[in-house]
Amino acid sequence: MSSIHFVERLENIKKVDVERNEWESGFWVVSRENAFKLIGHDIYLHEYQKEPSFLGGKIIGFHIREESNKVVFRFKEAESHKGISTPIEGWGNEQKRVWN
Repeated sequence: MSSIHFVERLENIKKVDVERNEWESGFWVVSRENAFKLIGHDIYLHEYQKEPSFLGGKIIGFHIREESNKVVFRFKEAESHKGISTPIEGWGNEQKRVWN
């Protein structure tokens, strides 16, 4: 399954629906086309590229901030997405995409 990993150090994450366990994370440089492709796939947030993820889940949607043209992903948190490491190869601009 395709996934995207981000280095999140600016605290641009927030829980938006407590009952549904849904979060938003942004502001990412991702094309609209790729953001659409990632719906239904995995997102992982890391403090550093070499550190395991501290939060993640299934992407359920996104919106684009008009003032910055950056993507904010909405995802449903999953415990299975915490503590996941990814090889250092493929990281760039604080993100790593894995297409399957």
